[in-house]
Amino acid sequence: MATAADVIRIARGEIGYREGYSGGHWNNHQRYSPAVPGLEWSQNQAWCATFVSWCARQAGAGSLFPVTASVWAAYNWFRSRGRYSAYPAIGSMVIFGQSANSHTGVVVAYDATTITTVEGNTSVTGSAEGDGVYLKRRLGRALGPAGPLHSGRGRRGCE
Repeated sequence: MATAADVIRIARGEIGYREGYSGGHWNNHQRYSPAVPGLEWSQNQAWCATFVSWCARQAGAGSLFPVTASVWAAYNWFRSRGRYSAYPAIGSMVIFGQSANSHTGVVVAYDATTITTVEGNTSVTGSAEGDGVYLKRRLGRALGPAGPLHSGRGRRGCE
């Protein structure tokens, strides 16, 4: 059985990966879409959720995460399974944004005021439309719902 540490290890191993660059700009062409069965169509699209799906599958935790390129679909997937939480859980998928459709990543640490994540399709400045995979430390108040790696609620963390 995959653990949170497995998901985090896979995600951290991707830090520094960059998407394609052509015509003077980053183009969302990356290696994760073709590697996730059912998400091949998402090549050249925003890929933060695809990255989380890929990490989960590589870690052997595919059944604990949705297969989706959509942050909104991931949010609904967790809610429909009773695995929605307003708090982060280590090794889980975290969803940022007021309407649960902005951006996502993998939780690697958190405390009372910040959350540390590995995110695909972000940037040095933390944009939801970025150029690669980065380790990000964000203020907890920016959080939306999170889907814990294990069933049940995540541990209380950022508010």
